[in-house]
Amino acid sequence: MPEPSETPPASPPTAGPRFSWGRALAVASLTLAGLVVLSLPINLIVDSALILLFVGALGAIASLLIGLAAGVLLIRRRERIGYPLAALAGVLLSVAYLASGFVMIARARRSCTEIMASLALADYAAAQADYDRRHGGEPGQRQYATPYAALLSDPTSKLMLRSFSHVGKNYVFRDCMSIAGKPIEGKKDFALCATPAVYDQPCRRTLIVRTDGVVWAKDLGRVCLIDDFPDDPAGKGWQRALGQERGPAAFP
Repeated sequence: MPEPSETPPASPPTAGPRFSWGRALAVASLTLAGLVVLSLPINLIVDSALILLFVGALGAIASLLIGLAAGVLLIRRRERIGYPLAALAGVLLSVAYLASGFVMIARARRSCTEIMASLALADYAAAQADYDRRHGGEPGQRQYATPYAALLSDPTSKLMLRSFSHVGKNYVFRDCMSIAGKPIEGKKDFALCATPAVYDQPCRRTLIVRTDGVVWAKDLGRVCLIDDFPDDPAGKGWQRALGQERGPAAFP
C-alpha cells in the first residue's frame, strides 16, 4: 500500500512592520516644522501678518514638543539613526522659528508705534489746515496756530489731535524753528518734529511734517529733534513715513 504523503508544515505568517509611535512623531514633528518655516518668508515681507506669526508660533511649539517626545521614544527603543535625526531636525527648525519670531514681534511693534506717530503728525497737519480755514483772513493769507500746543486749546482742533494720546510716551514732539534755513515767519507756515523718547525702545526713526502735510521719516541713529526742516527731504535720505506711502491728504 502506498504510504500517505505527508503535508508540509505551513510556514508561519510573516510579521508586518510594527507601528512605532516614535517614528510617527518624528515624521510629524519634521513635517509640521517644515510647514511653519515655509511661512517665515511671508512674515518677513508683510509686517502686519501677526495672525500668521501667532499661528506659526503655536505650530512651532507643537512641533518642538512632538519632536522631544519622539526623540525620547526613539532613543529608548534604539531605533535607526534616520528617525532620531528627523526628530532632531524638527526640534531645531522649531527653535529657529521661535527665535526669529521674537525678532519679528519687535519689528512689528516698532512699525505699529511709528505708524501711530506718523498718523499723529498727519492729523496735526490736517488740524492746522482746518484751523486756517476757520481763522484765516483773505485768500492767500494763512493763519496757523503756533506753537503746536496752541491747537490743544482750540476745541475743534483738540478733537482732531486725539491720535497724539495713542502715541503715549514713545515720541517727543517739538516745533521746527526754520524751513530750508529760513525762519518760520509768524503764522504763514508750520513744521513739527517727532523723535523717539528713547532710541530703539521700540522706535528708531525721527518724523517730520510741514505745511504740505507730507510726513517724512529717517533713522538718525539717536534721539534728535530737528530744528531746521530740510529743503529736499528725499534728497537728504528721508523717506515717506509708514502709512504715508499714498501721499498726504489734500491741503489748501
